[in-house]
Amino acid sequence: MVANGAFGSLSETNPLIKHRLQRSQGSIFHPGQRIRMNIVPLFLNIMLPFGVFVFCCGISSFGLMYSRPFTVMVCLALVGLCWLLSVATAIWARWHEPDPTWFTFSAMTVGLAFLLGTFGGYNIYIYHEKPFFQLRDLRCQTVSMPARQQASR
Repeated sequence: MVANGAFGSLSETNPLIKHRLQRSQGSIFHPGQRIRMNIVPLFLNIMLPFGVFVFCCGISSFGLMYSRPFTVMVCLALVGLCWLLSVATAIWARWHEPDPTWFTFSAMTVGLAFLLGTFGGYNIYIYHEKPFFQLRDLRCQTVSMPARQQASR
């Protein structure tokens, strides 16, 4: 098989892929070379969407939504406005920055956290918390008034 050049060191493809198999000078695994990463976008893209989700889910699912719904809507509107500003920043970065990917990723994850936190929190409020608060405040009537009912004979 070595005679036709298909196997072994006599193969025609060996010189063509030899440089790909060797470590290049720009490789991340080359000793002495460091990758410099900015830690601010890394922490921002991990902690900011988490904080937005917890904040939106927290204010839209508990007692504040029952006692002061207008305050909750104003807070959610401010978070939505901040998200729209991050989308505008991501669009601006696509035009002016050489490496704008973390702006876009941040805008997408903050938007996803905002929407999922708001809808998830509202769902928790409607199906779990609101019946509890109404029962606690005696605002729900599942039985009619006893004085208006006629006695059965």
